[in-house]
Amino acid sequence: MKKLYEVPVQSKMKAPAPPVEAKEEEIPRPEKLRDVKVRVVKKPTEEPLTQVTNTPIQESPAVVQMAQNATHTSGLTDPKDIKKWQKEQEDKKKRDLDAQGINPASLLTKENLQKWIVDEKKTFAAVARDHVGLPDSMVSSAAKSYGIQSETSKRRAIIAASKGRK
Repeated sequence: MKKLYEVPVQSKMKAPAPPVEAKEEEIPRPEKLRDVKVRVVKKPTEEPLTQVTNTPIQESPAVVQMAQNATHTSGLTDPKDIKKWQKEQEDKKKRDLDAQGINPASLLTKENLQKWIVDEKKTFAAVARDHVGLPDSMVSSAAKSYGIQSETSKRRAIIAASKGRK
């Protein structure tokens, strides 16, 4: 076999350190680790990582108003109970309007819906139970026919549009 050309290389770099030989006991072997259970124990620290302060957060009046309108005032947590309460409130308002001789559907004008949904930032359910006594689905369809969207509908449309882009 012929020997190829050898080029001497001169470098100012130091030669790498010789590899350290590991003892056979230090090298983990798969056979030994098969039946080993590892348990991680975290030691408690002397100081807490974060400090919690009880300072109140100042929110703008618009955010507070929207939060008050967005939540129902029944105090119920079960969805079935909330729907039942909503229906009772709608029926009560409808009876009140009927007693006054007012047709609830006549209240679903563009001006009224604009005032309640856009200006006062009320939900369709809140308008249904507080003002017209009709199901919220009728309020939402009337608002849709006038091109009015609630804050919740706007947020849902933005979320749906952002999911479509991905």
